[in-house]
Amino acid sequence: MKLRLLLSVVGLLFGIGIISVSMMTSVNRPLAGNSSVADKEMYLGEVLPDHLGYPVVAAIDRFYLETANPTERIQYQVKYSHRRLYYTQSLLAKGEETKDLALSTLTKSQKYLLKACQELAQNEVDDSTTQLVIRALAYNINQVEDLTHQFPDNQRTVIDELRAQEQAALEQLQH
Repeated sequence: MKLRLLLSVVGLLFGIGIISVSMMTSVNRPLAGNSSVADKEMYLGEVLPDHLGYPVVAAIDRFYLETANPTERIQYQVKYSHRRLYYTQSLLAKGEETKDLALSTLTKSQKYLLKACQELAQNEVDDSTTQLVIRALAYNINQVEDLTHQFPDNQRTVIDELRAQEQAALEQLQH
């Protein structure tokens, strides 16, 4: 009886370990110049913010941010911003029932880039990382502008405020 219980616990822990490693390696590959958001799928399909497994993805993201050096952290923030922007587009395509979640995801995308700008100001980083953030800000501002019309007026206010902050940060970095 005790042996059966012990084997069950060991099997369960082994399974959790396999799933965790699979999720970590499929979600957070090293940054490459040409990686795309489409590469970020799990074995069970894409995990969007409305997926049951999304909290695990978010926890892994937080872990990587907390353990990275300043340059890596900025790069991860850009990567996560792009991913959240893609998630926003996917959630909006699903329809009205995910619009509030899409808004939250979009603002998270904007906040990741603003945080990357703060990190740039606080840390010495190479010019390529600064250029990465500049390109990401310009891209995000344009994409957000294209998406804004899909949200009601009362939700656009917060998007527009963050976009204005992104525009100010972009102008500051370009000078």
